[in-house]
Amino acid sequence: MVLSIIITCFNEAKTIKENLNRVEQTILPQNISKEIIIVDDCSTDGSQDILSSLDKTKYKIVFLEKNTGKGGALRRGISEVTGDYAVVQDADLELNPDNLSKLLEPLLANKADMVLGSRFLGKSLVYFNKKYFKYFLANKLITLFFNLFFFVWLTDVNCGYKMFKTPILKQLDITANSFDIEVEILAKLIKKGYHICEVPVDYFPRTTAEGKKIRLKHAFLMLKTIIKNRFN
Repeated sequence: MVLSIIITCFNEAKTIKENLNRVEQTILPQNISKEIIIVDDCSTDGSQDILSSLDKTKYKIVFLEKNTGKGGALRRGISEVTGDYAVVQDADLELNPDNLSKLLEPLLANKADMVLGSRFLGKSLVYFNKKYFKYFLANKLITLFFNLFFFVWLTDVNCGYKMFKTPILKQLDITANSFDIEVEILAKLIKKGYHICEVPVDYFPRTTAEGKKIRLKHAFLMLKTIIKNRFN
């Protein structure tokens, strides 16, 4: 079996190489092999030079000619997936690839159709540091809004770690171009009746000054996308 790991990259020259090293080194259960797909979303900080120097026999690398946002880059990555399972892995170092085995377990046991990582289950207490509080608060409010609209009880709808059975991912009609793809994916899975399982993941946050891309405007976009997908 093969796990396709989709890595979307936009201006992550400081982290992309270390991230790829960690992805390569992580050991998956049951001798599952990796298909590593990297989509560069028209980076301007030297990320493209780093990716161009990589061994093309180890990675599928796609360079987009214009910036499309996380949603656009992810859709392009999905089109390249050939594995039995697929997962989204951000190009920064906030989420540890060692979590991939934990995410796989419910899928291998056929206990879920999609597995969502949660930074609030387990030991992720770093949010109690005040410099991350605004991200914590925004995420909790969006998650609460999502739960109320879709009658579920998830803890972390914005977590970048989402792992799927590939046929399910391929059939989703994803249209979001920005960070609202996180809630669009979940909304469409729930409306189709698929079972979502959450597992705790390790999380090492960064601030906007340290390279975090998400902004307040994206929170409002997510709320709009939740409403749109609830009633469409």
